Amino acid sequence: MELLAAPVLASQIFADAKSLKFSECDACSFVIVKLDDIKNEGVYESILTREQLRLPQQKFVSKALARLALGRLLRVEPSTLRFHANENGKPFLSAEPRLSFNVSHSQTLWVMAASFERSVGVDLETIKSWERLEKIAARVFSPDENRLLSEIASEPLRVQTALAMWTSKEALVKLEGNGLFEGLAEFSFSLNPTRCLQRPGVDFKHFTGKADFVMTLASSS
Repeated sequence: MELLAAPVLASQIFADAKSLKFSECDACSFVIVKLDDIKNEGVYESILTREQLRLPQQKFVSKALARLALGRLLRVEPSTLRFHANENGKPFLSAEPRLSFNVSHSQTLWVMAASFERSVGVDLETIKSWERLEKIAARVFSPDENRLLSEIASEPLRVQTALAMWTSKEALVKLEGNGLFEGLAEFSFSLNPTRCLQRPGVDFKHFTGKADFVMTLASSS
């Protein structure tokens, strides 16, 4: 079995926390940051509330990066952004309703996807996170997907394929914004000849970071 058709992202893809330069993918943009590389130079205090600064570090850094990234994308002062959420918790900006955006983080990596033209959902998981996810994956994957994974002899390839499926389902839930993870085992993703996961009406783009992570960007087609 061949590898999933997922481009390997070079080390240069990681954005500096100050520049937060987005990479383009069709009608969507995304930015990935290594949380370990971030140095707190007082910028967070200027854009987060006291309550947010009391959150665990990874959570308040994620909130700060979201503000900084969207501020750069929209060319506005990050502290002026007002976030809202729908009834299922999907965030949006009342001042820019055309913009769809989504955030994911796993261990030391953080990613945001955004688009003015499509609804987006993104999920990223490090290879190391599979040890934790594997315990519940069988309940999330369909019988066909579990069968596919059981037929892959190579452990690295099996983990990469499993994470591509996992992140696809997570990204789909975030894209649709219904907050429902139940029932995902009732449908299967199909594999086309180039070995990308498919679902009608949704485009999935898969990326790998060498042996470090798998990321899926889902967008309405």
